[in-house]
Amino acid sequence: MVFAVGALLSGPGCRADPPSPSSWPPSALQLEGEIFASRWRVVLPERGDDDEAVIRGAVGDALAATDAGLSLWRPDSALLRCHAVPAGAPCALDGLTAAAVRAALRVEAATDGAFGVALEPLLALWGLTASTKGRAAPLPGPAAIAAALARIEPGGVALQGDALVRRRDDVRLDLTAVTDGAAAAAVAAALRARGHRDFLVDVAGEVVVAGRAGHDHLGGPGRTHGAAGRPWRVAIEDPRAAPDTPLRQAELAPPPGRTWALSTSGTTRATRTVGGRTVTHVLDPRVGEPVDGELVSCTITGPDVVVVDALSTACLVLGRTATAAVLARFEGTRGLYVFADGHVVADEGFPGLPAPG
Repeated sequence: MVFAVGALLSGPGCRADPPSPSSWPPSALQLEGEIFASRWRVVLPERGDDDEAVIRGAVGDALAATDAGLSLWRPDSALLRCHAVPAGAPCALDGLTAAAVRAALRVEAATDGAFGVALEPLLALWGLTASTKGRAAPLPGPAAIAAALARIEPGGVALQGDALVRRRDDVRLDLTAVTDGAAAAAVAAALRARGHRDFLVDVAGEVVVAGRAGHDHLGGPGRTHGAAGRPWRVAIEDPRAAPDTPLRQAELAPPPGRTWALSTSGTTRATRTVGGRTVTHVLDPRVGEPVDGELVSCTITGPDVVVVDALSTACLVLGRTATAAVLARFEGTRGLYVFADGHVVADEGFPGLPAPG
């Protein structure tokens, strides 16, 4: 779950209406739609030679490609196809899917398994998979948790080029935690391929920006705003307050020719009851239990949206001190941490500003 939201942009739980398109410069464009039971939005300060239909088509193709690669809901997805390939045999992936798996494996290794790519057996125990969501689930016992943990140990998955190899036949991948980030990366790549150098992409709150914002529409919580030459500003929601209440802003100014990303994960919104116990949707793969730690929200910024998507989840498992050590291994990544007792800490260099007034 993410709380990162954007002034022309809204993430999960943030339904503030954007400014009227009639007030934008004629060259600006905002598009939005539904994906993965959530929403996506694209903001272009300058649409260039592309009309709305062309851009919407490029976005739609990128989102469809992500779904075809990573979905656990459709039986023909690349991941589910690879589950049918015998252990030790390579399963060819498209470049987009392989890139997402590669980024997730980097975070799994860097966090010593606080983030995992093959958690499906554990997620199923807690009713958090495509086949178990929405069903009543009993509280898992120690034996069931131990059996699931034996199947999700780090190292059960590897990449050989763009081919996936499972070490054992009972290894089952679940990349739901980074699917939104992978979709945002795919949309950003599609926009760049069409020559766009200034844009903001949001998929369910996973944000990627390039260049600079090109107009100034200051909005309330759940919106992104900027002016010609200004960095993009993305509001970060306060997980302890009502939805759409801003906590801070992140000011994102990518180096020329690069993108920058922001991801927020938290434990206060998406909870469910399992065996009479209220639990968060974020699990600690090291012990097999939902997290109940010092942090209620982590926001991570950095150059790779799939990496920061995974790191923001791992952060809730690791806590602030261990996360800061992990971030040092990833270029340019910085964190903003909201603690259960209410205080907020930002890493040195986190691109933060006060909440919009």
